[in-house]
Amino acid sequence: MISFFRLFSCGIAAALPLLVCAAPGEKTPEPRSRIVCPGEYKGHLQGLATDGKAIYWVFSQDLVKTDFAGKLLAQTKVPHHGGDPCWSHGKLYVPVCGSGFNRKPKPGTVPKNHVYVFDADLKLLETHHIPETEYGAGGMAEKDGHFFIVGGHPADTPGNTVYEYDGDFRLRRRHELAFDSQKGIQTINHAFGKWYFGCYGTGGLTVETDEDFRVTRRLRPGSSVGMIVLSHGAVLVGRIALTDKKKRRSAAAEVMRFTAAEPGKK
Repeated sequence: MISFFRLFSCGIAAALPLLVCAAPGEKTPEPRSRIVCPGEYKGHLQGLATDGKAIYWVFSQDLVKTDFAGKLLAQTKVPHHGGDPCWSHGKLYVPVCGSGFNRKPKPGTVPKNHVYVFDADLKLLETHHIPETEYGAGGMAEKDGHFFIVGGHPADTPGNTVYEYDGDFRLRRRHELAFDSQKGIQTINHAFGKWYFGCYGTGGLTVETDEDFRVTRRLRPGSSVGMIVLSHGAVLVGRIALTDKKKRRSAAAEVMRFTAAEPGKK
């Protein structure tokens, strides 16, 4: 997994020279930088990843690679419904939801959720079936050679679930999270000993947990359509826009700062 401190201090810092970490209690400033993903796509932005040299944008049915100036480098299609990706050891991993999101599978059916693996040029290398994500696969991150996948969760079932797989995508453990969101978890990121979750239905907040998935803080901004944690307090957050009547959408990413949300407020 790429070192996010190295990424911030070397790769992204060169492209975003004005970015500095927020001091405790400092007011959240306006974004210092905005990166626009070129083109318009059916379905909206689902997630972001980086290898330190480029940004990978996953839309519902499209995978796009740009540099940090927003220049298009490559693109390809994603089958079914792509989710929040992660970069690990020279490969891009994209969860793909082929089953109903937030819905319990019908008795006797096997969820058709997969992980698609691409190289840096977006050539498809392999796929892995992950049927254990029974409510739909939505996002993934890597830590210490294991992959952690999040996704849907039925509204009538409390909490959320993180599915931990080994490097061969054999399920090792389910981690049950003690926070609710109306539509599961859309994005996940790990950095600096913390987990970060972007969810619909949490009042536009990002949920932070410790290494054992115990909730520590609720943060602004929300990150349900993509995030790349740059440094303590700094994050590249995905943003979407409806661009025409055919529901094609564009996307951008803005450098912002995580700040603690007031308890009890959305």
